[in-house]
Amino acid sequence: MADNKSCEGMVTYKCMKCFAEMSVSKQRELRMDGRNCFLCKGPIQKVENKKSVGSFTVDIDCSDALKGLKAVQREAKKATAALKELEEQKKRNTFLVIELDNEDSTLPKVFHEGKEITNKVRVHFDWKTRTDYPGKLEVNVDHYELNDNGEPNLTGIEIERLT
Repeated sequence: MADNKSCEGMVTYKCMKCFAEMSVSKQRELRMDGRNCFLCKGPIQKVENKKSVGSFTVDIDCSDALKGLKAVQREAKKATAALKELEEQKKRNTFLVIELDNEDSTLPKVFHEGKEITNKVRVHFDWKTRTDYPGKLEVNVDHYELNDNGEPNLTGIEIERLT
């Protein structure tokens, strides 16, 4: 309680512009009327010593806001699932899709008539033209499939079109 004793006989002023606080003795308080802040020259106001007379509790009902957030989350999950389904359907409805995750990818994903081709050993795609019209097209995808005996069998998808 040394702080309280040292504050006895002192009055605190607060700047309304920069919020600096300054304490002066009660004797100097009489000369503070009409003075400004010594830092920013803004107006100062006497800070009254306030004492706590109790506490209060605030009860806020956030249930409607939480319900709204949960509804947004449900709709976002539905939209994500619908987008994933749309991407899968697009792959199923296309003849040939060759995907690379990025330019450093060493293994392309290949989808032929909606089915992913696994166990690939070679993927070749070549398309050439000298105009805006379709030109020469060559596609070769060699991969292994298991035969009826469970043995690997090299097979492939070959497309050649010359126009």
